[in-house]
Amino acid sequence: MGNAFIKESTLMAIANAIRAKTGGTAAMLPIAMAGAIEGLEIGGSSIFNLSGMVNAFAEDNTGGTYTLTTANTTRPSAEIEYVPVNGTWTQSNVTSGEFGTIYSANGLWVGGNRSTGGLYYSTDGKTWSQSNMMSDLFTSLYYANGLWVAGSSNSGLYYSVDGKTWTQSNVTSGEFGTIYSANGLWVGGSSGNGLYYSVDGKTWTQSNVTSSYFYSVYYANGLWVAGGNSLYYSTDGKTWTQSNVRSNAFSSVYYANGLWVGSSGNGLYYSVDGKTWTQSNVTSSYFYSVYYANGLWVAGGSNTGLYYSTDGKTWTQSNITSGTFNIVDYGNGVWVGGSGNNKGLYYSVDGKTWTQSNVTSGYFNSVYYANGLWVGGSKGLYYMEVLEAGMSFNPDTRTWDMENATTVTLTNANNTVPDLKGAAYVRLVEDPNTWYLTSAINVGGSNPYLKSLAYSKKITANVSGL
Repeated sequence: MGNAFIKESTLMAIANAIRAKTGGTAAMLPIAMAGAIEGLEIGGSSIFNLSGMVNAFAEDNTGGTYTLTTANTTRPSAEIEYVPVNGTWTQSNVTSGEFGTIYSANGLWVGGNRSTGGLYYSTDGKTWSQSNMMSDLFTSLYYANGLWVAGSSNSGLYYSVDGKTWTQSNVTSGEFGTIYSANGLWVGGSSGNGLYYSVDGKTWTQSNVTSSYFYSVYYANGLWVAGGNSLYYSTDGKTWTQSNVRSNAFSSVYYANGLWVGSSGNGLYYSVDGKTWTQSNVTSSYFYSVYYANGLWVAGGSNTGLYYSTDGKTWTQSNITSGTFNIVDYGNGVWVGGSGNNKGLYYSVDGKTWTQSNVTSGYFNSVYYANGLWVGGSKGLYYMEVLEAGMSFNPDTRTWDMENATTVTLTNANNTVPDLKGAAYVRLVEDPNTWYLTSAINVGGSNPYLKSLAYSKKITANVSGL
């Protein structure tokens, strides 16, 4: 392809549009315009509105503590700006029925009711409509390659092109608690009838495993792994081999960062290859869920609270040391856990220290995050909007503006510390190109002039090249 040229008038129009969006008035260098255009292309995938100009971000996910020294004889008060990451949970128009599975894809939310029955859908995750499936009980959902597939608790598998109108597959009986699709294949795990597979998600075939209960199936790194009464693996998803662990009721299996981790009725297991498994330092209690994100593994147990691990092998109990957690998930810098003993929903910025949300009751079997929204399933459906920080670069001041932020002056009085409502991006006004993701600003104890924030992420913008 030869050189491409753009008319000067076109470039001028682009520059004017960018200046109008950012509020800038200065002339734009070519590198600045390139950064702005790149930002416009990727801006929807980040907490930042990259509608301005930026050369690079340095992101530190190791976490740490930042100390704020407030008013004293040598230093003025510390002025901060913050924008909460999460709002509060709100119940949707669906206020009854136990929702055991929720999934979002292709601009649609779908939820499965496992107590009073039916499949529901929503375009915004807030207002829901019932599909043509109004009575069967549903326990699993997945979307891939233009098709939705749902597993019922007694009438087999269903599929849908649009997530609104459903058709029963050739498998018309049995409970399917897990469905997954990858590498051109669908795999479903049943309760008592083993594992099934399908090329198109509509016509299914029983695999060589024709009995046993399965609660989780996952594909990664060229291998399928299924967890149930024991652990199985397969290279093609059709022919399965039992692993070295042949008992213990595995509710969840997941792969990330070069490791497989499984949650079982006897603690937590891990494997490098998905075939040979080793029990971790947690050797007892039932664990229902496990997930990995942002450099951390988190697992939810039965009456033992929440655990975390940096390597998936050695686990530490969090500040929540009791209670049952059916599900843990991560999105937009925040962990969410669903209680299995009528305690509602919990959240954490770092996956280690957890706080109960405004929903303090209810059994939650499913939570899911997509496109700026959390949805949780309990008695009915709940949702929580993610509040964006709205960062945009100001070419005149050569700093980033934090839109919709609240400004607070911290003094030696403890009552000046704001409630961040779970998690927030915080920055000092005097250092506007550095943000910290934190759950709280802590008071200084015996020294009233010192306040600190424990952060899970630090983001620094480099504007030196602009």
